[in-house]
Amino acid sequence: MLLIENIFHAGTITKAHAFSGQVKIVFLNSYQPEQEPTGFVFLMINKKPVPFFVEESTQFTSSSLILKLEGIDTLERAKELIGLDIYLDKSLRADSSKDEFQIEYFVGFSIFDQENTEVGIVRNVIENPAHYILETETGSLIPFHEDFLIRIDADAKAIYLQIPDGLLS
Repeated sequence: MLLIENIFHAGTITKAHAFSGQVKIVFLNSYQPEQEPTGFVFLMINKKPVPFFVEESTQFTSSSLILKLEGIDTLERAKELIGLDIYLDKSLRADSSKDEFQIEYFVGFSIFDQENTEVGIVRNVIENPAHYILETETGSLIPFHEDFLIRIDADAKAIYLQIPDGLLS
């Protein structure tokens, strides 16, 4: 039985690649593949992980690859998958110390402003030399800096930030 705890958000399908139904996957900054996925990958469809068998996998760049998924045999079918998030089995993630904090822990957290208004859900955490940036599912970029942090509620998966005026307009 698939448990959501056994998979992790690795990237997003950004485009159809060929007439035969291949798709291009761009990985999140927080994931650097050590090996190409084989077996099954999971696409989040209607908030549920749906397995797809990988027929072929080819490295495209250091942060992307081309996948041929079973049952996706046309350009039109591949285009239907654009924008879907891809999840991989945690066994494909590079080993890291269990004591080491991983910034991607915040992916999936809701972001609230100083008025307790939800402004989005963290889709990606981008490393920046000055501080991290939270990318929401709508593409908004929000600085994740200690000066703006009000509090984090890990149980509720919520981040409360003092968001500068005009940042989200």
